Amino acid sequence: MLTPYLRKRVSVLTTDGRHILGILHSADQLMNVVVANAVERVAGAPGAGDAAAAVEEVPLGVLLLRGADVLAVAELNVFEEAQVDVGHLVGRDLPACAR
Repeated sequence: MLTPYLRKRVSVLTTDGRHILGILHSADQLMNVVVANAVERVAGAPGAGDAAAAVEEVPLGVLLLRGADVLAVAELNVFEEAQVDVGHLVGRDLPACAR
């Protein structure tokens, strides 16, 4: 299911609202995924001023995510991503999914 994305840069959304980016190293039929060079993008509060509103990237290294915690996996276009300055993006974190 995720084999076309192997060894490509992906964006992973989790059920607890986290946004993980990295290289998809491995995946199985239960959607368990291993993401290498993983970083988590954390959005600051939109009304808290410029410094606090910036998107922060927290390095995580190699990350194993259980399939039950994976909401969506999407391939990233590395050329378009390189042109975007994520430090100037504002927004809010995603809410956690109700189970």
